[in-house]
Amino acid sequence: MRVQMFFRGLNNFWLGLFSLLLLGTHSLAQDIPLPPIEIGPDTVIRLLDLDAKYWQILDDPDGKLAYEDVMDPLISIRFHKNEKGSSAFEDIFPAYWMRYNIKNSLDREVTIYYPITAAAFYSKLYVIRKGYKAEELENGFFTPRSRAGKLKFSGLLPLRISPGEVVTIYNRISNRSLARSFWAAPPVSPSFSLSTNLTPELNQSLESQYSLAVHDSILFGILLFASILNMIFFLIGRARIHLYFSIYMVLLGIGRMPDELYAVFLRETPAISVALVVTVWGLTSLFMTIFIRSLLLTKLHFPRWDKVLAVLSWATVFFYFAPNLIAFFLHSLEAGHPEFESRLFIIAQSALLIANLVAFFMAIAHMGKPKNVLILAVTVALLIWAAGWLMAMYPFFFQSLKYPGFVYRVGERWDFIETICLTWMALFFCGILFQQFRQMQKQVTNLETQVLRTQMNPHFIFNSLNSINLFILQNNRDEASSYLGKFAKLVRKILENSKETLIDLESELESVRLYLSLESARFGDRFEYDIIISDDIDMENVKVPPLIIQPFLENSIWHGLTLKEGRGRVELRVERQGAFLIFRIIDNGVGRRKDSAKNGKPGIKHEPMGLKITSQRILRMFRNKPEPEEVISILDLENDEGKPSGTEVSLKIPLVYD
Repeated sequence: MRVQMFFRGLNNFWLGLFSLLLLGTHSLAQDIPLPPIEIGPDTVIRLLDLDAKYWQILDDPDGKLAYEDVMDPLISIRFHKNEKGSSAFEDIFPAYWMRYNIKNSLDREVTIYYPITAAAFYSKLYVIRKGYKAEELENGFFTPRSRAGKLKFSGLLPLRISPGEVVTIYNRISNRSLARSFWAAPPVSPSFSLSTNLTPELNQSLESQYSLAVHDSILFGILLFASILNMIFFLIGRARIHLYFSIYMVLLGIGRMPDELYAVFLRETPAISVALVVTVWGLTSLFMTIFIRSLLLTKLHFPRWDKVLAVLSWATVFFYFAPNLIAFFLHSLEAGHPEFESRLFIIAQSALLIANLVAFFMAIAHMGKPKNVLILAVTVALLIWAAGWLMAMYPFFFQSLKYPGFVYRVGERWDFIETICLTWMALFFCGILFQQFRQMQKQVTNLETQVLRTQMNPHFIFNSLNSINLFILQNNRDEASSYLGKFAKLVRKILENSKETLIDLESELESVRLYLSLESARFGDRFEYDIIISDDIDMENVKVPPLIIQPFLENSIWHGLTLKEGRGRVELRVERQGAFLIFRIIDNGVGRRKDSAKNGKPGIKHEPMGLKITSQRILRMFRNKPEPEEVISILDLENDEGKPSGTEVSLKIPLVYD
């Protein structure tokens, strides 16, 4: 019994001792042995890198320590001060923890501001207030906007501290290694902004954040609109200049919206995010140069200078990607963090910029006056862009200027002017292409009319001359003279009308009457014809394409009436149907099936060249590009016994007035 009591007492002793140790370590975890950063009446901190005596760090080589792990006494005691004793340290591990205290010594509430940290992709703040449970905040570069609170609008994360309150901050940063592979990120240290009243610098920073957000949003909308518009132009006209400009606008837009595109949409894939931003920044200048080369036709007009532009553009890409890739692979081999400053890239990009400007000046000297003003406008925009680029790359060069803020704003807004001017130039180029397309379409129409005339003339003229010769041989001088007069008048009419795109309906029908009269006389009056015109049609003011009816009449006579036994008949009816003009050609010939069988090609519909060209001309008169069956319809007529009794062809064209 005594032995049991002894072991029970010993067990209670060890439990009590362990509890005391645990309570003591909890107290250590809550009361960090660090002097607090005191906020007094005159305290003003502007993005201060805190002195090493105020904070400690904990290395996390595996990047797996959570907040609960850090609060464990066995791990918490591993916090240490920065070994170098400086206010910042260079990271070599995937993750780190930092901790420090802040005390509000005032009798009123104060607010400190944590900016988006460029030192880490992910940054979490655990704020402990009078207890063990921590408030969790985020201010990492890849923090989603929906989880960043006021950071979404101002770029600053506020933290309020009550009078006399002491708060403990645990800050975990991670995923820096990938960023360090591509660019030199700043060293790590706790930093925040604080003032009893907003300092002018902080107030200006807030206003700048709002202004920049509005600027980027408007610019991104302009770039997106220009990109979509030019992509549509490319799909319609297949002009590569619009494709290049569309790609350039997309790259420029992505490069201007890093927070939204990288930090929000690609938060879970930092590798893709970094690769995307590096690729976008590296290809923007390349596609801008490709667009300028296509716009100015440098390969055609300035072949030697075009080669210079090509070499410089690809050299810029090479000198941009090579140092970044070298840095990435060296870092992946744990060879430290080399910081490459590619002076060759800066030289190549500067030379490329100057070469593009020279190309524009060469184009101004080569092209005509209508384009000079627009190209000059783009050249001015590029000059402003060049100045802005230099201001961004070499800000120290402009520090001696009296108004450096104005100079910086000009450099920051260069893309607005450049985008507007280049879009203007692309639209102007599209307008030129559209005018050229209209001219080519008009030329094609004229050529088709000439082809149609040559298609009709050979056999028609040959047959007409044979008919005149036959009348002379038969000593029918009056018939020969009458036929020759009508024939000459018809040829003159065709020559006159074929020069015009549209002629009045009366002139077209006059040619039709002459043609039908000659064909009827040549076939010995084996068929009769009639032209019926609706009363609501203005013959003098209604316009139609020349030679639009004759091919269908010719087809009706040659393939319908000449094969018919007995007297034939062809009738032309001109009617109005709303906003359209309808031509109906009705004959009582043998029909299409018998004509095909006669030619030894049953089931095959033969379409003469003149008929095909005329059909295409009619279809082009419509803006909405209807189906051919909606414009030209052919109806096989049958008698009461179901046998073929002729053909009816209907033509539908838009009603056009003078």
